[in-house]
Parts: sequence; structure tokens; C-alpha cells
Amino acid sequence: MRASAGNPTHDDQRNVRYDRSVQETADSTRTYAESQRQLHPEGPVPGLLLVFSDGLPRCQAVAVSSTGLVIGRGHEGLEDPHLSREHVRVSVAERGLLVKDLGSRNGTFINGGRVTDAAPLAASDVLRVGESLFLARADVSPYFGARVATADGLVIGPRMRQVFAEVKTAADARNRLLILGETGSGKEMVARAFHDCFSPKGPFVPLNCAALPATLAEGLLFGVERGAYSGATASRVGYLAQGDGGVVLLDEIAELDPQVQAKLLRVIETGEVQPLGSARTLKIAIRICAATHQDLSALVEAGKFRADLYYRLAESTVRVPPLRERREEIPWFISNELAKSGAAVTLHRLFVELCLVRPWAGNARALVAAIRTALTRVGVGHGNVLRPEHLPSDANLLATERPRAATHNAVETLSRETVQQCLQRHGGNLSQAALELGLHRTQLYRTLKRLGIRAANLETIRADDSALVAPTRDQVKSPKAQ
Repeated sequence: MRASAGNPTHDDQRNVRYDRSVQETADSTRTYAESQRQLHPEGPVPGLLLVFSDGLPRCQAVAVSSTGLVIGRGHEGLEDPHLSREHVRVSVAERGLLVKDLGSRNGTFINGGRVTDAAPLAASDVLRVGESLFLARADVSPYFGARVATADGLVIGPRMRQVFAEVKTAADARNRLLILGETGSGKEMVARAFHDCFSPKGPFVPLNCAALPATLAEGLLFGVERGAYSGATASRVGYLAQGDGGVVLLDEIAELDPQVQAKLLRVIETGEVQPLGSARTLKIAIRICAATHQDLSALVEAGKFRADLYYRLAESTVRVPPLRERREEIPWFISNELAKSGAAVTLHRLFVELCLVRPWAGNARALVAAIRTALTRVGVGHGNVLRPEHLPSDANLLATERPRAATHNAVETLSRETVQQCLQRHGGNLSQAALELGLHRTQLYRTLKRLGIRAANLETIRADDSALVAPTRDQVKSPKAQ
């Protein structure tokens, strides 16, 4: 499905259909969830999370009962015209879920690979049926009735709502807040949410401790009195004093020099800051929010971070989950960036699928950067369609596992007409055709040879299209090698 991102009227119509379908299925979904809870009173409710359909991001949980679930056109509020009436059966297996294609017209895919026989569906695998994309979940009960909110360029899914609830609890208790999370996961966004909980808000002062030169850190944090050292020709207010009445974010707090840690501890204990070279102290009222991607408790045990400062900072602690643990947000990030760009482009569902499959070691920051780069490449070779090959190959996209390959039987049953039509749809792009057919590129080459289709006759063969297929484990460089 190619969804229009630049046609407001069309988008409005689809949004109306989406809202109607959600409303129509909400009661039955809740009833089904309650019945599943009766079957699993103390256990998880296995199921699927619909994240993209009809060209729009979605967030709809679907439980899989002990008798299984059949997905098809008109089921669970799906209006996907590319679905067969009974497209795929999903059943509960001993470990996870089991998927069986029911002879559908357009196939069933797991992580980009086409399946025909019964195939296991592990937690967080990406299931594509027709033009709709699902994420497998070991427990979908937290997602019943959940929605993804977008505002001011932010994407807030169910997992982040839980984080923000914890942040509000910390703010209500007037506690200092320690934010843990990987680089690019949204720690500053969480810190700003902490700041927004207070009224009046006062200033918000973000400070990256890793960027503070060791020789200047003390003066930058606490301030400098004129004449404190050679070259100090004027007094300067430190970052902590600038945050008086508001929130100061000390990002990458683990990088702070040990001597500066001791002085920061005194500021927390006394509420006073003493500028460098001054005999007097300034009374300040700040709320400190610290953040790090490192394990501070382990650094404390190793003697690399002050224990007393750690306990002061960690009055309340929240963990920001990495993007790979909240991938239901990815289609919404894509939709957000398309809307912000104002570009009249259409979105190919394979672009969304590839973004869902990739692990995004740089989290939301890396994803957004890649989407923006991809948007600058639209129109080069394929018209105004945002496709997988527009994603930069060097943008922290390497997957740790290849998409599941099609079985030997599935490859052998492909007809010449099916392959030729697929190649025509993708302008001869071999990697995109391979992704749609559920083949790896080498499998497609063998299939072309078997069917007597000459690659030289294709319209377009990109020299770099191998980057569209996730590499094998052996092809992924280790962090040390990089």
C-alpha cells in the first residue's frame, strides 16, 4: 500500500475510517481481553500489536486465544484491500506464537521473509499480512485501549506514558530524579517532562557533563568571581545559579570529575553555591535532574563515582526504554517527520517494515536522522515515493539478524509471471523485489536464473542495493572492530 502523506483530504478520510474501526472494535477487544484474563488469571496474554495499516500508524492490541486467531479482510477492524478474506492463522505455541498462511493471495512475511509452512513468531518479530504490519507480543494486556500520542514533534507510546507517570510521582514528592537510558532514547525529553510538572516552572538548564573540560568544569558549574585566576576579567554566573527557581539537567553525570562531584554534593546538601574565587555563597533553589547511559550503581561499587552523591541524586529513578522495546512508536515517528517536512510524498509500507526490523542502536535520535535523510532522497529514481533504499546505509542501521529466509519449497513455487510483475513494480530493483518476495538477494538471483529472466534486461539495477538487506551475524562488525 502506498499511503499519501501530502494529501490532507485523503488523510482525513482515512483517519475517519480508522477512528470508526477503533470504536467498533473497542468493546469486543475489551471483552476478548477479559475472557483471556480468565483463561490466564496470573499469566500473560499472548497476541499481536497492529502498528501500521491502510497507510496509517496504528496501536491496536489483538489477543490470541488458545483456539487461535484468523486474520483477514474485515477482521479486527482491518480494511486492508490486500488481505485475503482468511489470510493467516496465528496460534499459541509452547514458546511464543505460530503462524500459518492460509493460501493468501499476497503472502505472509516474518521480518521481511516470506513463509508458507507453519513458522514460529517470536516476541517482537514483525509480521506482515497484506499491507498491514504487526508486532508479536508475549503479553498484549498492557496495550488494550492504549494509544500513541503525538504533540510538538514528540511521540509518546504506552511505554513512555508509564515513564512519564513515574516522573510525575517523583515531581509530586519533590524528589531529585535520576534518568537512566541509552544514548538517543529520549532522556532530555523525560527531563523536560519533569520540569513541566512544576508551577511556576522557572528556567530549564540542560548541561552535558561529558562536554565540560576538566579544567573549566568547576567555574562553569559554580561560577567565577572576577580575578579568581589569570584571565578572569569579569564575574560569571555558573550554570547551577542560572537554574535558580527551576530545573538543572546534568546529563552524562557519570563523566563529572571526582573533585567536582564533591562540590556538587555540598550544593545539594546546603542549597548554596560558592563561585570560584569568592568568599561568599549564594543561596539557590534548584531541582536537580541527572541522566546517564551508564550503570551508576556499578560505578559506585568500582569506586569511580561517589556513593553519597549517587544516593542523593537517585531519590527517584526512572529508566527510559530503548526504541527496540517500544517499536510501536516507529510508524508514528515516520508519520511525524513526513508531516513536518510538508513534502508531497507517498509512503511505501516496505519503508515502514524495514524501519521496524532494524534495531536502531542510536534509538529515536538515529531513526529520526535516517528518516530526514531519506526524505532528501525522495524523487531520485522512483518519483515521490519513500522507499527502503532511501534510508542511509551508514546511519547505525545494521541489524543483528537477517530477515527469515523463505523456505526451499516457497522459492521453487514462484512463477515467472509473479517474479516479473514484482520486478516491474519496483523498477527492476533487485533488493526491493527480494524483500517483497520474501527472498534474500542470492535466492532471487538463483530464481531469476531458474526462470530464465536475465538481470541485464531489467530497467534499473542499483549497485548499492545490497544495503537494503540486513547482514548476517558474520557481516556485522563488533563494537571493538568499529
